Amino acid sequence: MTFYKLGCLSLIAFFLQSLSAQAQSSLDALERDLNQMRQEHQESSSQDFTNFLNQLDSAMQSPDAAINLYQKAGGNMPDAAAVQTEHEHETPSEKAAREARDVDKISNLAYVAQVHCGLMRYAACLIVNPNEKGLHDNWIAWLKTTARIYPQLKEAGDLTSIPVSHSLISRYLSFSQWGDKEQGQWRIKDLPKIYQTEILEQLRTAHNPDELEAWDVYIAMMGADEQYDLDKWTQIDFPYLQFQRGCDDFTLSPSTDKLETLVDIIKANPKHPKAEDMMTQVAQMVQDYRKQKANGVTSTVNKPLGVANP
Repeated sequence: MTFYKLGCLSLIAFFLQSLSAQAQSSLDALERDLNQMRQEHQESSSQDFTNFLNQLDSAMQSPDAAINLYQKAGGNMPDAAAVQTEHEHETPSEKAAREARDVDKISNLAYVAQVHCGLMRYAACLIVNPNEKGLHDNWIAWLKTTARIYPQLKEAGDLTSIPVSHSLISRYLSFSQWGDKEQGQWRIKDLPKIYQTEILEQLRTAHNPDELEAWDVYIAMMGADEQYDLDKWTQIDFPYLQFQRGCDDFTLSPSTDKLETLVDIIKANPKHPKAEDMMTQVAQMVQDYRKQKANGVTSTVNKPLGVANP
């Protein structure tokens, strides 16, 4: 009986070891399959992203390429201008004017599509690979260039106002990595705000003389934005932006003339909602400048004088 029991126990142990080995072998096979699937998925995602970037890179370089991509994605072209004539039939000059309006609308759409593709390209890169070498410098360079043409762009439907994550071009190129990232919500209409954050405020913080040129670009962008009506722009927004630029100009290189310019802005806008704040700010700047002159100080770059934020 003892030998019988030992034999049974040995068989059972062997059987269990065999089952364990089979289970281990099955788990190893599952892990190999998972690893292979993961590698294939990563390679596929990488290839999709490369294709996405290649298409957008091409569209960024040319308005024609951008509008071609827009049309492939299912975008609609502008409606042709209706025939309007004071005569029985449209005259050659009226026809030429009508066709010129059509060309202008298509040209504007092409440039808007080009900017939209550029914004989408950098938004995606800043989400997927934000630490890519040279990416930030290239992004800033593109933003500076685009900011200068922004005032020339006219409204172009969804391409102007829709977030890049909801763009028909993004869907057409099958990009699905937007998640809930801020960059996915960027729109062409957000470019002034993005420029302010990424460029203007950085220069102001560093008291870099280039900030004055950046102020001019930013003010031009804000002035071109459709959200501003003429009265609000001329009576409220523009004077205050000019005042802030003047404060920065004084901070960089103080002079009595620059203080006079600030006072003139307030005089020209006595009913401005922030007139009291501006007067208080300039009064403090005058006192500080008087003290600095008395102490022989000629620069305030290292000691800003109450400059407000846009």
